[in-house]
Amino acid sequence: MVFLPNDVSKKMETRRNLRRARRYRKTPRRPARFDNRRRKGYWLAPTQRSKVETRLKIVRELCRVYPIRLIVTEDMRYNHHKYRDGRYFSTVEIGKTLTYREYRKIAELKLVEVSDTDAWRERFGLTKQTDKKWEQVPETHTNDAVAMLMGITGCHNNPDAPFYVWRRLRYARRSLYRQNPQRGGARPRFGGTASGGFLRKGDWVEAEKAGKIYRGWVCGLPTETTKLVGVADADGKRIGQFSLRKVRLLARSTGFSWKEVKATFTQFLLTGDGRNDK
Repeated sequence: MVFLPNDVSKKMETRRNLRRARRYRKTPRRPARFDNRRRKGYWLAPTQRSKVETRLKIVRELCRVYPIRLIVTEDMRYNHHKYRDGRYFSTVEIGKTLTYREYRKIAELKLVEVSDTDAWRERFGLTKQTDKKWEQVPETHTNDAVAMLMGITGCHNNPDAPFYVWRRLRYARRSLYRQNPQRGGARPRFGGTASGGFLRKGDWVEAEKAGKIYRGWVCGLPTETTKLVGVADADGKRIGQFSLRKVRLLARSTGFSWKEVKATFTQFLLTGDGRNDK
């Protein structure tokens, strides 16, 4: 299960307001230039682009762990002639086309109809939860993928297979100044994933405090005011701040956090020699 980014539109609006305020302060008589921008072919909206890049990043990370030779995805289509409420669906179609094109560069791509997924899910006795899709349970999204894999590859149910939840790491990017002036009217620099030290934001580390071991992802780096390292869990909640000497690097940042949720579902990947591996 993957949580796709859903705050891109708010960030774009904030950036647009800051840009307009800055231009008004610097050049109040700047001529209008909103209609002289040209977009290249297959232009994709930022919201859809972030979702497409997140899916591709997940697949590439899995390919580094498993020998994936087949990618199965459900081909969602929209009836523009029957329904006239798909205002932004054209950008979704462009994002789907780009995703399929990149999938084919990685492995063989198999498209499945929605009706086939529903039939396989009923055949194998898998349930689907249509409400509360944010819940981290297989019934929200995973069982559809399991039904497709079982229907195409012929694999069997494995109740002991783990259920992983992936989430894109969120941290403040480097900016020239803070959004609001601080005390004294100063606007110091803000954000960034590195501070010149060994650790970087998003690194998977192991930290110790009071004889207890914690594992998580770096969310805060040492600064001039504090020499501690902030560590967060897979959901982005801070576990605590630890001394730099008590923090050990396990792996460099991949841009994602993950955790295993105890559940029962099937996860099989088709390898190149035709064997079904877990």
